[in-house]
Amino acid sequence: MIKILLTVDLKVFHGADIHVVPDLVKRIKGGEAPSINDSGYLLLELPSHILPLEIYNLIFDLRLNNLTPIITHVERSGWIQGGLEPIFKFIEFGALIQITAMSITGGFGRSVKTMSKRLLKKDLVHIIASDCHSLRFRPPCMSEARKAVSSLLGEDYAHKLVRENPLCVVEGRKVD
Repeated sequence: MIKILLTVDLKVFHGADIHVVPDLVKRIKGGEAPSINDSGYLLLELPSHILPLEIYNLIFDLRLNNLTPIITHVERSGWIQGGLEPIFKFIEFGALIQITAMSITGGFGRSVKTMSKRLLKKDLVHIIASDCHSLRFRPPCMSEARKAVSSLLGEDYAHKLVRENPLCVVEGRKVD
């Protein structure tokens, strides 16, 4: 029997999707909710069915406190079907937009894949993330997503969304 030892150079950083709740800025400052690797970037998960009334005020307050929200998996939200105006406003207020790799590859269905491509083509995406929950039910599929974005918009653009921008976030550097 041959045994193969595999070494993987892996770095793990803390962070989590943070739901919109009252006094969110205070909670983050108090250490109740983590930013990614203490970088000042945080994953903000909005309700999937409706935009909170005060969302733009929240984004503004976060930015005033040197926190940059990364709005996660907007392509899977029901409220985006009403149009892209909220996405434009999020970015205008200083938020970043992250979509899920499996959305790009079609794992969440045709309409989500179509919305992902629409966001990508309009240059409204800053980061592609795995949003992996398990290898069986929500696999990472980052390579497939990168390949799809590369075919759609070029290798440089794909590299920026899956490597450069996420690295800026982890290191606390500005994302263009």
